Amino acid sequence: MNTEPLVSVVMSVYNSDQYLNEAIESILNQTYKNFEFIIIDDGSTDESLEVIKKYKAEDDRIVLISRENKGLPYSLNEGISMAKGEYIARMDADDISLPDRLMEQVHYMVSNPGIGICGTWAEVFGDGISFSILKHPEKHCELFPKLLFSVCFVHPSVMFRTSIIMGQSDRYNEEYVCAQDYELWLKLIKKTEFGNIPKVLLKYRQTSNSITSTMNSSKSNLRYHLLNKVFSVLLCELNIYNNERRSKLHYVVASNERLRLNTVDICELNSYFKEIINANLKIDLFTHKELMLILSKKFFVAVYFEAKRNYKVLLKVIRYKLFYLGLLNYLRSYFTL
Repeated sequence: MNTEPLVSVVMSVYNSDQYLNEAIESILNQTYKNFEFIIIDDGSTDESLEVIKKYKAEDDRIVLISRENKGLPYSLNEGISMAKGEYIARMDADDISLPDRLMEQVHYMVSNPGIGICGTWAEVFGDGISFSILKHPEKHCELFPKLLFSVCFVHPSVMFRTSIIMGQSDRYNEEYVCAQDYELWLKLIKKTEFGNIPKVLLKYRQTSNSITSTMNSSKSNLRYHLLNKVFSVLLCELNIYNNERRSKLHYVVASNERLRLNTVDICELNSYFKEIINANLKIDLFTHKELMLILSKKFFVAVYFEAKRNYKVLLKVIRYKLFYLGLLNYLRSYFTL
């Protein structure tokens, strides 16, 4: 009789005692029960370790690692190395998994043996945070071109097949301290197909102390260089090699928040996106329809923010196909909500 857990939940904790009870209980109270819960205390200096020990004393599914601080990528790799399950589920110490999350994901993975990574939608919450849903497309062909600009999963929502991340080269790169998941998706998309369950199965907490917020505010230059290295992987496959100006343009349009804060040249952006489209037509890296969807939406958002700064930009875009495609795609999204 096999007594090994089918799922290994891996969670790194660093000074999260304020939210840790909710996070741990949301896993222990899952409707799916056949899992181990690997928790790495990454050198916390608050009461996090005591909180974890309290739950470990009550539930033997918890496996605790406690040591000095080594960072999130190192901790996740350590947890992966210890995992006994056929599947590995990510969890963050300040988020909340909804009760049926693991059940839904296990069912999805069993029903879709070609999918190596499965994510879910997530509800954004937190003090002073407006309600929103983080949604990524469902199908692999839709997710692949998203990686030209950003991630295609809500990181703490994912479930992996353990078999695809057992090699050392297939794990988190510890140099990518603020983009470890993005860099990993680009490596793994060469090995397996991706998918998302179009349901909210995670509550994703946003705080001013989150890694992304910290990196954006105090170490934005490092974030730019790390993300640029990731962007460049797919661009090189398209035989596109950007200079510094183009790299910064790509970095800005990758994020709606950066578009809000930075001016872009709409004519230059149109030319750049046409270059990507033409390069893809030559080698067929992405499905043309899905690439056009991504680029047209990015272009439309860029026009929106530029028009808020100077409405005269609209006189320029009336001759650009990408603008009309972006407008059409946003209207379609709005009326199918």
